[in-house]
Amino acid sequence: MIKQFTGLLTGLFLICSTSAIAGDFDTSQHNFKLKQDKVSLEYRETLDSDKDHLQLGYDITDNVTLEYRYVDSADIENRFRIKAKHKWSEMLTVGTKVEYRKFQDADDYYRLIPIIRLSTGKLVNMEGYVNFEPRFNFGKQGESNDLRVDTTQTKIGFDYNLTDKVTVGPFLQYETDGDFDKTDVFFGTAVSVNF
Repeated sequence: MIKQFTGLLTGLFLICSTSAIAGDFDTSQHNFKLKQDKVSLEYRETLDSDKDHLQLGYDITDNVTLEYRYVDSADIENRFRIKAKHKWSEMLTVGTKVEYRKFQDADDYYRLIPIIRLSTGKLVNMEGYVNFEPRFNFGKQGESNDLRVDTTQTKIGFDYNLTDKVTVGPFLQYETDGDFDKTDVFFGTAVSVNF
């Protein structure tokens, strides 16, 4: 089962990479995370975009995290969120994020984000994954407060442990609107250091 999933993940990664070569990607995203005990600091740089993120996190428990994100873009955003997860098996983790998005100029609103993560589990020094996140907005001007999916985000990638404290990995992210039409697709990298 793990070999099949790894093959599927590799195939999807190669297919999406071919799209990138064909010029399908408008930007790329690069994430850097530092973590010590329960506290984390993350920085995200998005190339060819005016949007960058700086995020502080605090693990209340092993499965629940409080986060504050400052988004520097055309409209400054302060995002407050709580994130919870539960590992059902070696391959399946489910969770949710609830966030309040406070903007400098635009109207504020809440967002509920269920998270489904399929993982290969640790294979030598690497772990492949697929994350799927449907997003539901509440209190957003011009949208109804219902359980209709407003946007989705799917991430396919792998994390490689350089050491027991440093992890790096590429990923591809595919985003859609509420009608599941593509809105964005890009390549990204993630670097994480645990002290």
